[in-house]
Parts: sequence; C-alpha cells; structure tokens
Amino acid sequence: MACVATSKRNRIWRRDGMICGYCGKPVRRSAFPRERGDDVATIDHRTPRSQGGSGEDANLLTACMPCNVAKWDMSEDEFRATLPPASPPLHPGADASAPSSDAALIPNELAAEGAGQVGGEL
Repeated sequence: MACVATSKRNRIWRRDGMICGYCGKPVRRSAFPRERGDDVATIDHRTPRSQGGSGEDANLLTACMPCNVAKWDMSEDEFRATLPPASPPLHPGADASAPSSDAALIPNELAAEGAGQVGGEL
C-alpha cells in the first residue's frame, strides 16, 4: 500500500467530495487507523505506482474500500472495463482539470481540521 500524507489525503477527499470515483457511493473517514468497511474512504492511484503512476494529485482519487481492493494493480481504464455498464462516470470533482473551488463539498470534519494539522505518512 502506497503511503499518502494526511494533508494530501484530506485535500483529495475535499476535491472529490467524499464520493468514490469508481462506484459513486459516499464514503467516510475511518474512525481509527486501518479501519476496514465498505464505506471507508481510501486514496487510490489511477495509474498504479507499479505501472509508473505518480503520487501527484492528478493521479489520485477517492475510492471506497471495495473498489480500491478490487482494482488492486489495474489502471483506471482496465478497472472500469470490469465494472457493470450502469456504473456512473467519474464525478466532476475527481476531474483533475476541474476548478478546485469545491468549498461547498467539504464535509464538516475535514473543514474543521484546518491546513495546519501535522500529519505524517501512513
């Protein structure tokens, strides 16, 4: 599992509005480190690091635990090809070219953390 710094993780979750970019389901922050559950938010690499993907924001996406586990080492396109045709397209917040003015999408618990929070990598 690739490590993503807490500040970057929070930034991606804010950008994506706490919605899985693959299945479109709402996700939540874990209550404790390494929590598992279908609605627990994770960060996924669109192009896996093993395939040359970077840790840049444009290559990161909010994903629910089941989608992240199922995608494993596939690229985003490879994984989307395995999803049922009814799967929603990527929501606008996950589009790296979309404007980042998503203040209305910031859940209260993320907004309350503030930019100065100290967070290391997992």
